[in-house]
Amino acid sequence: MEHPNIVKLYDTHEDEKYFYIVMERMTGGTLMEELVRLGKLSEKNAHDKILPIIKAISYLHSKGIMHRDLKPENIFLSSPEPTAVIKLADFGIARMLND
Repeated sequence: MEHPNIVKLYDTHEDEKYFYIVMERMTGGTLMEELVRLGKLSEKNAHDKILPIIKAISYLHSKGIMHRDLKPENIFLSSPEPTAVIKLADFGIARMLND
């Protein structure tokens, strides 16, 4: 999937013991960590944080995919900067809509 608000998956690898996932580096932590750090959000800040997620969900639904585990712990920030890009991750229990 190619969307600016979805964490990129580059590769996977499996050996006898582990399954490895190579993903885009997200150095800003999770949205949950950001919410705890900030304490509360202004209406503008809340809008700025949720709009990218709505866009990502809309994209997924247009491709017939439902995430099924939307929570602040699965939403990441690209960097610790205030201008960080917000991206959705963790598709472990995602399903195709026609399954």
